[in-house]
Amino acid sequence: MLEHVVSSPAQHQIHHSDNPIHFDKNYAVHFSLWDWVFGSIYTTTPRPEALNFGLGDEGRAFNSVIALWTQPLLDIAGRFRGRRTQSGQA
Repeated sequence: MLEHVVSSPAQHQIHHSDNPIHFDKNYAVHFSLWDWVFGSIYTTTPRPEALNFGLGDEGRAFNSVIALWTQPLLDIAGRFRGRRTQSGQA
């Protein structure tokens, strides 16, 4: 119940998980009350979950420093053209 008010290190780890059920969860740094209010809270359980960190398949387009700089611009251009880009964004 305390995790609905104060963010724990376990909640912060969920935020960085590559599991799709954890996407867009636990944005709060200190007070998870805001996540609870806006529906983005994911509370942990007494039994720790196995976690992998990263972007999962979505991160494949960002496999180099150059791609980190250029891929977001390509994604934006693809949205204007209505096409899918390398990172899979429309």
